Amino acid sequence: CPTSGRLPAPGAARALEEPQTVPEAPPPGEAGSSAPTPPSLSPLDAESQERLKAERKRLRNRIAASKCRRRKLERIARLEDKVKALKGQNAELAATASLLRAQVTQLQGRVRSHLSSGCHISAAGPPAPPPPEGPAEPAAPETSAC
Repeated sequence: CPTSGRLPAPGAARALEEPQTVPEAPPPGEAGSSAPTPPSLSPLDAESQERLKAERKRLRNRIAASKCRRRKLERIARLEDKVKALKGQNAELAATASLLRAQVTQLQGRVRSHLSSGCHISAAGPPAPPPPEGPAEPAAPETSAC
């Protein structure tokens, strides 16, 4: 929907608000019509008809352009909301990645400490089962098998 950059004519807002009606006339030659139809329109009438037709076309175009601009603004607003949501999600993911990096560094330090104490670690063993839940027995401090 291209924009022409023109300002609406004075009274254009009024034209958009007020509905225009054209009285209906029976088609020529219809039964029951008492007035004979003129053979042709005079040049003045044809000119005014053309002006009226052009004005209706401009009105339809203004309405279509207005609708297009409104849809464009709505689309921009939706996209801005999506950008905001994605930025928030990105910040959350960056924080999670940072936390995981810190955990990796901590675990690497623990492994190095364990190895420096003379203990050998085998990566082939199954993972340790999770600790039992509940207050059945107090948690024992972590000890090394070495």
